[in-house]
Amino acid sequence: MSTNINTIPQDKRLNVFLVYDDAACGVRAFDGFCRVAKKLKADFKTFAWGTDWLLDPSLQPEASGELARAEILAVSVHGDKDLPSTWKEWFGAALKKGGPQRLLIAVVEPGPFSHKIETFLRMIANFQGLDFISNLPRELPPAFQPKQISWSGVIDTVSPLLRPLARPSGQYAHWGINE
Repeated sequence: MSTNINTIPQDKRLNVFLVYDDAACGVRAFDGFCRVAKKLKADFKTFAWGTDWLLDPSLQPEASGELARAEILAVSVHGDKDLPSTWKEWFGAALKKGGPQRLLIAVVEPGPFSHKIETFLRMIANFQGLDFISNLPRELPPAFQPKQISWSGVIDTVSPLLRPLARPSGQYAHWGINE
């Protein structure tokens, strides 16, 4: 990981561009940012967008403007379906315009498309030179061999600041990407 996020001064208001699937994803991510803000002694101004809103071409210019002002980008989605290709195209194009972005956070719930979504977001972050944090493990377990993953444990290895984003219910069966 690079040190882009370390260049953000403390006691600064950070702009966060948050994309979420539904209210539960949005609230979980927002709660996490409140905890991170307290730890960093920073304020957040959040630009929150539902993934379905970003598919509307009439709203995309406004969203692009907000994304261009954000230091932190966060995507909080379910892993039960892939991100729409039109959304991926818009997101990639909006980031190519440049801006103060330093960190991309992916919070992807377990599902058949979790790692595909995480891989896309990691690729975008690498291409744009952003730091990247994800709640998913980097290595995939072998397909069809269930493995219990404690999401709190995974997040602890990625970043202690992401612990609040883990579901409190405990463990999830993880079957791999090919089921």
